[in-house]
Amino acid sequence: MSETEDTRAIVQDMYDAYVRGDLDRIAARFDEDIDWVIHAPRAIFPFAGRRRGRAAALQSLGQLAVDYEIDQYRPQSTIVDGDRAAVVSDVVFLQRGSQRRLNFRIVDLITLRDGRVVDFEEFIDTFDVVEQALGQHIVIV
Repeated sequence: MSETEDTRAIVQDMYDAYVRGDLDRIAARFDEDIDWVIHAPRAIFPFAGRRRGRAAALQSLGQLAVDYEIDQYRPQSTIVDGDRAAVVSDVVFLQRGSQRRLNFRIVDLITLRDGRVVDFEEFIDTFDVVEQALGQHIVIV
């Protein structure tokens, strides 16, 4: 297999494990010193922000699971170039506290080294998803 094929298989395995809630499988894919960031306002989404190391990245995922249930998680497109991948996904999360459904798109940028994720960066349309999380439109005056 080529490096690109290996990367695609590893990324697919990681997303399959995430949808199944298999944190052990996900943890096995993370480098011990992973640089993890989810770009979103931490006041609304406490699981967001930059984390360093496997334990901190898994803590971020654990906090997400406390506040949200995955209703749907559908990777739509995966682009792979050597040891790097970009994944565009459509997701629906159920906000446990309010029972609101948040429907949004995310883009993940992933870098592997020796078959493990060393960099993970997630981008969300935060304005839209914040409005959904708050259950109201944000009016800018």
